[in-house]
Amino acid sequence: MASSRIFYDEALQTMSREDRRALQDERLAAASERIYDVPIPFFRRRLEEAGIGRGELSLANLSSVRPFVKADLRQSEAEHPPFGDYRGAAVMDCVRVAQTTGTTGKPTVLFWTPRDLEVEYRAYARNQWRQGYKPGETIMVTAHPGYLNNGEPMNRAAAERYGFLCVSIGPPTDDKSIEPALRLLSLLKPNRYVVLGPALQRLNEAAVKFGYDPVEDLRLPPPDDSIAFQWRQISAGADAFSYLGTECSEQAGAHLNEDLAVVEVLDPVTYEPVPPGERGNLVITTLERDSLVVRYDIGDVVRVEEAPCPCGETTRRGFYDGRRGDVVNVDGTEVMPIDVAVELAKDDDLGRPGPVYQLVRRGETQKRLEIRAEGDGGGHNAELRLEEKLGVDVEITVLPRGTMARASYKPSLVVDEQ
Repeated sequence: MASSRIFYDEALQTMSREDRRALQDERLAAASERIYDVPIPFFRRRLEEAGIGRGELSLANLSSVRPFVKADLRQSEAEHPPFGDYRGAAVMDCVRVAQTTGTTGKPTVLFWTPRDLEVEYRAYARNQWRQGYKPGETIMVTAHPGYLNNGEPMNRAAAERYGFLCVSIGPPTDDKSIEPALRLLSLLKPNRYVVLGPALQRLNEAAVKFGYDPVEDLRLPPPDDSIAFQWRQISAGADAFSYLGTECSEQAGAHLNEDLAVVEVLDPVTYEPVPPGERGNLVITTLERDSLVVRYDIGDVVRVEEAPCPCGETTRRGFYDGRRGDVVNVDGTEVMPIDVAVELAKDDDLGRPGPVYQLVRRGETQKRLEIRAEGDGGGHNAELRLEEKLGVDVEITVLPRGTMARASYKPSLVVDEQ
């Protein structure tokens, strides 16, 4: 494949939306055939409830299938131990097993067949090419946990399959683990880092502590880059579709790999579609996978842009705004951590780099948005900007830098207090 080629898979990424819908219909029909033939009882019940037979699932009738959430999978596991009746393949036909972190409840065991992994690797390759990272040219650093967590093995395998030299350093939990990683990174000088905000913060702080220039010696992005990073890519999670999409050179949202998934953005209460550009829950139906899902509400809040992108790719673009469970209701306004992070990262009286922060949630609703953040000043400018942006009262409690707990992987951006 020539490195000057614009698209990794030009036919799929630039096809007309009418042709893409026809392809989705074809693959939805195949998914419903699998549901009946394997069979997959959990999804078969849902199709039968909607009056959809073998090979009959399509975009026209997809909305009649009742969406489900993770609690429904856990109920399936309780009623059909040990792994439930929603699995798309027998354990003996799978080649990888992992487990969710359990941050929202009991951990779920995950399985992948060879075909499932090929779908992920195909999407990963398209994502990297879309961002301008080419095989053999990139040294990529990841900081995902290994062991039973899927992040490290999936990212490493996909990167190596694509042709990257992948440096997997694990979550930077303490100085003992960070120092040898920094030493290696100073020698390699990576092209890119694929790390979540807390790891990026810790790596930058540790680099300075151990005498490195984060930019010159390690090519580390600044901590504030984690805000843009959140919108560079979009995922439907390890239990649905890890590599749903990434942004292109236009940096205007993550192009969705819509030949491999049907993406809906729905109101979390009515499950009706929300207008383009508005927030709603990501509801995903996967295509081409053995371990398929049909209308899975994974609890993520997203927006989708449907206007044509100047890059020439014809897929829609998504923006990941956060977890539904991290919404703070302030006098009827739903506030998410990303809303706060964008303003706190601006150069004002809090100082730079952007602070570590948390939102304080007090029950189902509250009168004021309360924020705790590290910084150098009083935070008054950020309060004013947030009040103007969100239309709610804001109070920022500024703490000295280094006093708030550091996460090594996924941050706790919302703390519940009474």
